[in-house]
Amino acid sequence: MTTPTLPRTGPGKDTQVIFDRPELQARRHRWVYSTLTLVAWMLWMYLWLPVVTLAAWYLGARTFIREIVIPDPRTMATLALGYLIVVVILGVALVVWSRYNLRRFRGRERRHASHPVSDREMQEWFRISPEKMERLRWEGSLIIEHDDEGQVLAVVESGWEVRPAPAQVRDPEDYIPEAPETAGA
Repeated sequence: MTTPTLPRTGPGKDTQVIFDRPELQARRHRWVYSTLTLVAWMLWMYLWLPVVTLAAWYLGARTFIREIVIPDPRTMATLALGYLIVVVILGVALVVWSRYNLRRFRGRERRHASHPVSDREMQEWFRISPEKMERLRWEGSLIIEHDDEGQVLAVVESGWEVRPAPAQVRDPEDYIPEAPETAGA
């Protein structure tokens, strides 16, 4: 392969020829080039189509197409009827199940909303001050990490280090207090 020819003078004398650096081309030029390449490949494949067809006939593709891809109209009608029967059976089962549940549970509300957690309860759980609570409430993003049992391992505010959640700390000496306010925040 030859090295690209570089211009000898002018503003582009230190750059490679644009054909060697397609990212330097305008977007529309790349689209035209890609489209022409696709058309050329399709034409090339079309020219090979008789050879591919001959090989497929030799390997039995005609029988496959006749039996699987384009079956006779009677087979298609039978297959469509079978699909229609399955869809109707599933639809009827869905309607019957929904009517059964509607009759069984109409007027009975077994789901209840849990009581709201007060700020005081949250402050006690996480061992944070009311000021910190207010700042966390308006924080754009919080990450709360849990262990396999669902216990809170860490609370991460955007830009702060991961630290153990206060309620999960076994030893009070391991508790890391609130991060200090920075001058720019």
